[in-house]
Amino acid sequence: MRVNRGTWSYQYGYSRSAEAIASGDVGQDYVTLAEEQNHIAFALCDGISMSYFGDLAARFLGDRLRDWISTLNQGSLNARDLSNQLHGHLREWADKADSQLKDHQIPDGVKGMLRDVLLAKKKLGSATVYACGRIDMPSVAFPQGRIILAWQGDTRIRMWADQQEQKGYFGDRFHTREQWNTVNGPVGGMPHIYMNHLLHGDNEGRLLIYSDGLQIIDHSDDVSIEAISSVMKKEAVNPSSDDMSVFQIEWHSI
Repeated sequence: MRVNRGTWSYQYGYSRSAEAIASGDVGQDYVTLAEEQNHIAFALCDGISMSYFGDLAARFLGDRLRDWISTLNQGSLNARDLSNQLHGHLREWADKADSQLKDHQIPDGVKGMLRDVLLAKKKLGSATVYACGRIDMPSVAFPQGRIILAWQGDTRIRMWADQQEQKGYFGDRFHTREQWNTVNGPVGGMPHIYMNHLLHGDNEGRLLIYSDGLQIIDHSDDVSIEAISSVMKKEAVNPSSDDMSVFQIEWHSI
């Protein structure tokens, strides 16, 4: 889906894995956003399939990340304080999520050994990796605009300025060992934060975030939304395909 706002536009897409489609199950990726006149907040969570119903963690956390980052209206924030603030929220949210998870019922149709496996997983919690962000367009409050990103895990984050990919922006900070768990909260370290002006004299910019189900495009130079859509259609019929989700936003100066 594409939404155009004049000086900026955004698109998002989602496809379940071939296995989920065949079995009629829900996917474990989750994309959510909240849009205001001059900013958009978003979250993309990739539930971990080896955990207990990873879609539960993805949906629970995605909504809270979106709401949290929507509240960051001040321009004096810094990355360290935001990381500490989010880390505290992630711990608090785990307590609430764990209480809800205890009430979750395994479908009656699940019997035998599979049910025993799920009961064992339930004690370890539901887990997800995540990435969330807020884009503020140039305004009185933010003359050069503002971008804030937060993440843990291997969700892909890529950025371009004037059609040149900025590969050094985020460093080596995408690790599969990092996640959020309904039992333990944040796992693998502190949340990563990226903050910057949106415009640096550049005429245009682009941010692309996608789950690891789309890792096939990691080294591709053609990551237009049309190319990504084509990849998603092809991968969706692959029996070994994973859930795929993507969010893209583009902006340009007036």
